[in-house]
Order: sequence, then structure tokens, then C-alpha cells
Amino acid sequence: MTSSNKQVILHVGLHKTATSSIQETCLKNKEVLARQGFFYPEFLFDGSVHSNHSIPIYSLCCDEPESYHVNISKGLFGIELSNVNKSSEDYIHRILNRYDKILFSGEDISVLSLNGLEKLKKILLSQGHEIKVICSVRNPYDFICSSTQQMVKDGTGPESLFTLKKIMCFKKADDIKRLLTIFGGDIDFLHYEAECSHEHGVVGSFFARLGIENYELNNKKDNVSLSNYTTRFFAHINSYIPKFKNGMINDDYIQDKLSNSNGTRFRLTLVELNSIIAELKEEEARIYELTSIDFTNSEYDVNEVLDIEYDDVGSFYKKYVINDKLSMITMRFIKENSLFDFRSLTNMENKPSVFYRDIALIVEDVDVATKVKADDSITTNPKAYLENTRITLVNGCVDLISKDRIKGWVFDVRHKEVVEVEIYCDDKIVTTVKANEYRKDLKDKSIHDSGYCGFNVSLSKFNFSNQKCQIKVIAKNDVRPLRNGLADI
Repeated sequence: MTSSNKQVILHVGLHKTATSSIQETCLKNKEVLARQGFFYPEFLFDGSVHSNHSIPIYSLCCDEPESYHVNISKGLFGIELSNVNKSSEDYIHRILNRYDKILFSGEDISVLSLNGLEKLKKILLSQGHEIKVICSVRNPYDFICSSTQQMVKDGTGPESLFTLKKIMCFKKADDIKRLLTIFGGDIDFLHYEAECSHEHGVVGSFFARLGIENYELNNKKDNVSLSNYTTRFFAHINSYIPKFKNGMINDDYIQDKLSNSNGTRFRLTLVELNSIIAELKEEEARIYELTSIDFTNSEYDVNEVLDIEYDDVGSFYKKYVINDKLSMITMRFIKENSLFDFRSLTNMENKPSVFYRDIALIVEDVDVATKVKADDSITTNPKAYLENTRITLVNGCVDLISKDRIKGWVFDVRHKEVVEVEIYCDDKIVTTVKANEYRKDLKDKSIHDSGYCGFNVSLSKFNFSNQKCQIKVIAKNDVRPLRNGLADI
């Protein structure tokens, strides 16, 4: 076979485009692929066989392999890591020397640096093969939601992401631009959502493009997404028990032992979406410019702010509290994501003593890390203790934070006086308003007796459209922002 017929198909994702399903199906149909001219490698990496080529190729070609989260998880570094990477490179050279058509698939390839991509390209061209890159591109908003959920689930990435303290607009256009810089016109860009319309889904579309027939689909669900409820709860746990600690796996990490809950899929709230909307629009435009795939008229479905009902607390607590440490963390999550009077949970019967103790400690605002030092008298009679201690004075929520407007509601849970709301920009107060507008929805849901507890603040006169800042919405004299009351705009 002439060199022009020697070809490497390099499937680079992007991430969250059914890559795991494609890879598992390729491995399952390895003999089918071979009979039709394609070799699909099985990498042995640190003693494990991988159908996803991301791990060995990224570890081999990335700038800092010791910082790669997979290598951290496996405890690979130094000479041992160098030997593992050399073994991967030797294997690639052997199969390039032996096979004319080779199919590689690994989504992490798309996030290699320019140097990393150049290194990979040099290796793949070493035996006279041509390279054809296949790159599937997903709707940017869907990608943000799916990737954020995955980072929370895996406990990886920046802390602000796997704890949902900040939403990031992932710049996949940057990845695409690097791929174009190294591979030029040898890239087929695919519209992920269009590929899904194939009768056998994305996998069927991928095989059809290669001309592969008579394959057996992989019916295994490779990557089960967390529900909105579970995603937000896991993000909360990640704040206290991160997966990695001091560069190593945290022995206390427990999220992988917890189960998923039913419910709606994870989407951003309106406040979260507004915090990235300008970057999202820019990302859509850049992807169109680079690939001619048009997402610029996309619609964005959002989730309502999480609201845990009183009647659901018992089952939620029973489902997730598998040890004492999770009790306090779970109870704080319930308090931060519910509208009922948190103190009323002491009326529940037949709960473990830590349930009542943690209500008391949270009402007193004791940090999770120091709760074990609480006086035993708190758990002796928690209901009586609560009656004699200070409780949070206000209940409220911010429905919208944008560069133009802030909307929400708040009221004092013990008194009938109208609450004043303070708006801060980078910790500097810019305006104060009274929460006395009528909110029919709150009255209808019996959240507030009269419904006159809303606020709606125009920010047009402050020129926030021309600057970036952190907005904080807080009830006057309170110490914490309202729920959803902290956002970057």
C-alpha cells in the first residue's frame, strides 16, 4: 500500500459528544473494524487496558504530565510516570509501523497545548501516514451544563466549578483554534446535535462516516448524568470534602458512594446564566467563525432555584446521610436551599440525635469543621436550646442579577417591618431599596402573608454594562448575602 493510502483517523471529541459510547463501541467491534481495514488500539496504561485513548496520549504529550488528574489519581510521577509514557509512545510507533489505517479516539487530545498537539502530530506522521481529524462540536450552552455537572460529579477542575461557586463559560473555540493551527484543513467539524438524529445516534453517525457496516451497538450506558438536585448537593459536599487534598486523593472523599436522585437534568438557573451570557454569545460567534457551525440563535432552558420542601427532608436525610460527618453538611444544604422555617425541623419525630444537634449548631452558625466541639447540652434538649438562641432574621431569594436589573424578595421571619436591601459592587455599597413590592406568587404559595416583600432594582444609572464586578445582595444588618445573592457580572 502506498503512503498516500496510509491514514490515521484522529477522533478528538470534543468533550461531552458521546465519546465514551463511540470508544466502547469501537472496542466491542474491534474485529469488525479490522475486517474493514481499521485497527483500533487497546492501550495498556499503568496495568489497565483503555478503549479511551485520552489518558495515554494526553499523559504522553501534555506539558506537565505529573499535574494530569488521572496520573495524580494513580499516584504516577517521576521515573515511573516517564516509563509509562515511554511505553505508550513505543506502542504507537509499533502499530504505526504495522497497520495502514488506525483509528485513535480521545477527547482529552482536544485540550492539549500547541506544543502537545505538535508533538502528537510528529509521532503520527513518523511512518508516512496522513492524518484526518474528526471533531464533534456541541451547542455551547448544553456543553456548559453537561461539563459543569461532570466536574461536580468527578470532583475535578477548578474548585469554583466543582463547588458551583462560579459558573464558567468553557472556551471550546480556543481548543478548536489550536487544532486548526496544527492540523489546518485536515479536520472534519461535525454538528453534535445533528449527528444525534442518525437512527443509531452519534455512534451510528460516526461509523457511517467511516463506512463501517454490520457493527454491534454498545447498549451500556457509559456516563450517567446526575440530576439537578444531586448535582447541586454534590457541589455542596465538594466544598467540605474535595476529591483531591494536597495533590493526593482525599481519604475522606465519599461522593462516589452516594446515589443519584430522580428529577430534572442539571441546567443553570437564570442568575447563573446571566453571569456568563455575554461570554456565551461571544463563544457561539467564534465557533461559527471557525467551523461554520451556527449556534448563534440558540435558546437556553433554565432551572428554577432549588427549593427543598419540608416534607422531603426526612427522605433526603435518610438517603444521603451515611455517616456523622455528612449530617451537618446535609443539614446546611437543606437550610440554604429551602424556604420554610428551618427551626421547624425540630418538630420531626424519630430522627437520630445528630439531626437535632446539627439544626441547633446551624442556627447558631457553627462551622462544619468545628461542630464536633459543640457542648453536649445542645443535643440534650435541642428544641429548648433553639427556642432560646438567635435565628436568622430574614428569609429571601434573588431571582435575577444582570447588568441592568436585580429582582428578588425578602422578609423578616419574626417581625413585620419591611426589610431594606443593600446592593454591593465589589464590596462597596451602591444603593439601598425597600422590599415592599407585591409578589402574588409568594402570597399564593403561603411563603409570605401579604406578598408585599419584593424588590426590583434598576442598575442602568450605575453603568455596570461597561465594567466587570461582583454583585452582592444582602439584607441590611444581616451578615450573609441572600440566596443566589452573589454573582459576577
